[in-house]
Amino acid sequence: MPKLTPLEFLEAVYNNAQLPLHTRLKAACGGAQYVHPTYKAMALVPMGGDFATRLERTIERSQAPKLTEARSVEHAASELRPTAMPEPKPKPRPNQFFAGRLARRRIK
Repeated sequence: MPKLTPLEFLEAVYNNAQLPLHTRLKAACGGAQYVHPTYKAMALVPMGGDFATRLERTIERSQAPKLTEARSVEHAASELRPTAMPEPKPKPRPNQFFAGRLARRRIK
């Protein structure tokens, strides 16, 4: 019997069509972690500071008041005009089909 690595053994199991499907699926799941790459997050910290110090500075910056450039516009009192109130919306009419059914029920 040839000497197989664990990955080669798992490949032989999930490629064997004579084995039950659940056995082959289990072998495929076990071998997938060795065949497919896993992606992980990494933090790169440049020289001259550790991660904790940089994180604290970032948190302080995020909590500082936001500076925006706002321009104020001044108008003379004669330039100001009152705004008109919008017209009230008319009440919706009852559905004619529904109103007809109600009228028929009341008559009876």
